[in-house]
Amino acid sequence: MNLLQRNCFVKSDVNGNPLLSFGVITNINHFKKENPVIQVVEKINANGFFDEAAIISKKAYYLNKEDSLFSKREKEILLWIADGLTSKEIADRLFISEYTVINHRRNMMQKCNVRNIPELVSFALRQEII
Repeated sequence: MNLLQRNCFVKSDVNGNPLLSFGVITNINHFKKENPVIQVVEKINANGFFDEAAIISKKAYYLNKEDSLFSKREKEILLWIADGLTSKEIADRLFISEYTVINHRRNMMQKCNVRNIPELVSFALRQEII
């Protein structure tokens, strides 16, 4: 069974510890995805709505340890990105076109829903992908 759980802390003490929360659990079996479970903690704006622009933390969980968000080649490229290499430098080292590297970068950013390369590297480090 696939469930979506959303919780909201509505009251906290002076130190920010939660005192009161509410949550909603929704059956999402009709969504068929083989992707990992992604836990996201978001800030709530002044109107009481989740603010996706203010994500506090994001963590991926895999059912099988062999599963991975990125392919072997994507991980290889991600390691070079984290080392500060440009797309052209990575392409030269891997004997592939610069466009292929750019395409891998774009695909990785889409897979983990980040907006730029520093966020991608940060996500990969937090998830212990690299």
